[in-house]
Amino acid sequence: MAVHPVLAEVTRRIAERSADRREEYLGRIRAARTAGPVRGGMGCANLAHGFAACGVQDKLWLRGDVTPNVAIVSSYNDMLSAHQPLKDYPDVIKAAVRRAGGTAQFAGGVPAMCDGITQGRAGMELSLFSRDVVAMATAVALSHDMFDGMLLLGVCDKIVPGLVIGALSFGHLPAILVPAGPMASGLPNSEKAKTRKRYAAGEIGRDELLAAEAASYHSPGTCTFYGTANSNQLLMEVMGLHLPGASFVPPGTDLREGLTAAAGRRVLQITDLADEYTPVGEMLDERAFANAIVALLATGGSTNHTLHLPAMAAAAGIELTWDDFDELSQVTPLLTQLYPSGTADINHFHAAGGTAFLIGELIDAGLLHEDARTVGGATLAEYRKVPRLDGGRVVWEDGPTATGDAAVLRPVAEPFDTHGGLRTVRGNLGRAVIKVSAVKPEHRTVEAPARVFGSQEELQDAFAAGELDRDLVAVVRLQGPRADGMPELHRLITPLGVLQDRGHRVALVTDGRLSGASGAVPAAIHATPEAAAGGPLARVRDGDVVRLDADKGLLEVLVPTRSSPRWSRRGACPTPTGGRAPDASCSRPSARRSARPCAAPGCSDDRPVAGRRHRRDERAVRARGRPGRRAPRRPRPAHPRARRPRRRRAGVPVPARPGRPAVRRVPGRRGARHRRDVPPDERGLAGRHPGRRARTPRRPAPGDRQRLRRARHVAAPAGRRRPGPGRRPVPGGGRAARGRRPGTGLGVGGLVPAPGGGWVPLPGEGGQVDAPAGTDREVEVVRLLRAERGAATAEYLLSGDGLARIHRYLAIIDGVPPEPVTAARIVENKEDPRCAATLAMFCELLGSLAGNVALTIGATGGVYLGGGILPRITDVLKDSAFRARFEGKPPVEGYLRAIPTALIVHPGPALVGAAMRLAQTAPEPARPLESA
Repeated sequence: MAVHPVLAEVTRRIAERSADRREEYLGRIRAARTAGPVRGGMGCANLAHGFAACGVQDKLWLRGDVTPNVAIVSSYNDMLSAHQPLKDYPDVIKAAVRRAGGTAQFAGGVPAMCDGITQGRAGMELSLFSRDVVAMATAVALSHDMFDGMLLLGVCDKIVPGLVIGALSFGHLPAILVPAGPMASGLPNSEKAKTRKRYAAGEIGRDELLAAEAASYHSPGTCTFYGTANSNQLLMEVMGLHLPGASFVPPGTDLREGLTAAAGRRVLQITDLADEYTPVGEMLDERAFANAIVALLATGGSTNHTLHLPAMAAAAGIELTWDDFDELSQVTPLLTQLYPSGTADINHFHAAGGTAFLIGELIDAGLLHEDARTVGGATLAEYRKVPRLDGGRVVWEDGPTATGDAAVLRPVAEPFDTHGGLRTVRGNLGRAVIKVSAVKPEHRTVEAPARVFGSQEELQDAFAAGELDRDLVAVVRLQGPRADGMPELHRLITPLGVLQDRGHRVALVTDGRLSGASGAVPAAIHATPEAAAGGPLARVRDGDVVRLDADKGLLEVLVPTRSSPRWSRRGACPTPTGGRAPDASCSRPSARRSARPCAAPGCSDDRPVAGRRHRRDERAVRARGRPGRRAPRRPRPAHPRARRPRRRRAGVPVPARPGRPAVRRVPGRRGARHRRDVPPDERGLAGRHPGRRARTPRRPAPGDRQRLRRARHVAAPAGRRRPGPGRRPVPGGGRAARGRRPGTGLGVGGLVPAPGGGWVPLPGEGGQVDAPAGTDREVEVVRLLRAERGAATAEYLLSGDGLARIHRYLAIIDGVPPEPVTAARIVENKEDPRCAATLAMFCELLGSLAGNVALTIGATGGVYLGGGILPRITDVLKDSAFRARFEGKPPVEGYLRAIPTALIVHPGPALVGAAMRLAQTAPEPARPLESA
């Protein structure tokens, strides 16, 4: 049947805009193709390493150049139900491949992260990043030049997109994805949803909720609702990467094992050594990705794929945009009603006709490219068939031509909706995605006052306090990838659903994600540009009226448009992350202009952000519409007691005024001024803007002066000149420290970790940060550490003899003569209050350092952090008496956070050993320790 004209036009535009990148990609993978197995060109030592652990028969075959060798890459682990069935698949595959005349080797594993477990936890901030880790791990597994094809074993969320992206780096090889299948249906999804709402409303306790969840997620296999995991499986089949009908066959059945073995046999037939060579990089073309978009829209699949499909396409040199999704959504009917869009689960869908019926209907309507290449045959028409066992082997027969349950799966002639399940909305708040398949028509338009939150915890707390029992649009911002990794905010759906059930008009607008389990509440998600990038979502204030209209594609705040002075001059005021309330002096840091505190709480001040550009705009407005005329500058009011001093040349002292210290003008900084009695590292960023007076910090209290004089002495070691007038001061105070949130203050590349999770951007240069944040003692320690080596990087601050330096500086701060001490002595004397305080400070600073995504520990791999002290501090933290002092406080938590993060970045031997010892229940005997 002819292709629908809209599908044909969208596909043409995709191919046209991607032509150059696609041609470059195809040239690269075609150049990687070799005559015969690539291992034939390897050196003897290389090849011997490659088959050293194989059996005799496999070694004989791998020595030659006619036997294909298949790589197995798996996401198996036995904690996650979706991946636990993959444990035995490699053995099944190896046996099937060997019987078919080939060899197979387990090439490598990839991490498998479950969003269902990390939902609402700090680990969720790694979820989106894990896709790229999976892609890299897949590429590492395939990089040994031993393979002629690959079988990729994976199911959920970021894992399948990561596997595909990694495989496309070796696009000259064929690839087949092998799923695990869904678990059997448990507690009906409608009952589970009701139980969650009753718990949120306080009607039942934790025990009843846990019992319901355990009855829903109860056995090996994929979760049965139609979220990202099952959307992955359906899309992989429509794109031709699964065998026909393989997506939703349950694990532990003979048919599932037969399909796994069939995948092993089939991959041999499509290698370059057989007659049906089908490289994955050529197979996944613009037609395959257009088919995937249509299938996603026709089933109301996961919104996560508005991120993953463009990423997978980019790996193949193809550019997808949200416009492609939007245009195809206008002509794609909604053919399924699966939870959360309905009450049925994926097993009901499979029983009603499943992928075979769905693909057949879409092909007949011209909404799929039937001629797209697949691993199952020459065209997508092969996927209208269903598998069954015949004498222990899998055969395919014609699939159903009618639906088995019209409440779950319908033909194109009788859709649930004439439009697709996903749409985009846009307006003066940017652009966002909304999943309309789960939202009733009467709830798709909401106009209500905004309530702004900085995290889902803040919204949950406000709901529990009864503050949200009204019509509202919940704006949850600073949840995008630049803010805190874009975690899923699925916990928001239950409280907002309770409010909607009470009769309120409720909607959600966020720059974060909601996963494929988005519920019945209208939610405009993935708002772009995000608030952390200065997007318009950061301008919204409590009480602003927001309109979300999914049918008309509108997302707007009902204040003057961006072009009007009031809206354009409103300062962006992002609320903090981590469940904290807004700061009293919330401000937007910027490298281009200074930031002026807004009128918090609520951040409702509409005054322009302070700065020359905004003052100029304000004067232009006052010119009363006369083009080209600028209103006269208003004179600045004079000081009531003193006359402003005359301008003098740089370096010439200005006479002191009564009650004020003398000042010295800084050479090269026009208009910048400093107090003589304030050390350079306490002056802030004075003189950063030419022509503007610097803000001078408060005059030190009498009790502070002794410490400051000691700080100047410590900050100027022999052979190093202390910064003075005319040199840029070491960051650490003044304007840059104003409005800073509580927490730790180390960071790299302009980011610092926020206490509740995520990262707060700071203006910085060259891998430095501009201001520490945290307790007074921590700020002082960080400042002194920086001062010792000038503008030091965060990596240096805790390297070498960092523990001993921290001990010395704490003594200076407390006014105690510092004593020479080694890191070993500090650990051994942990009962001493001063040593205990040093260990606690070190743990907290290390936790801050590890919390930064930009951290690179260096070639040492953390071996010299704290003078090789990490394994010993691990023993200290296992000491119950020491832990009791700081239980639940940042020192212990910071160190525990540091170990896994540092392991991810650079698993050096000291960090690995520390993590292993921390996991043990009993402390090990003490070892000899290097002195710092």
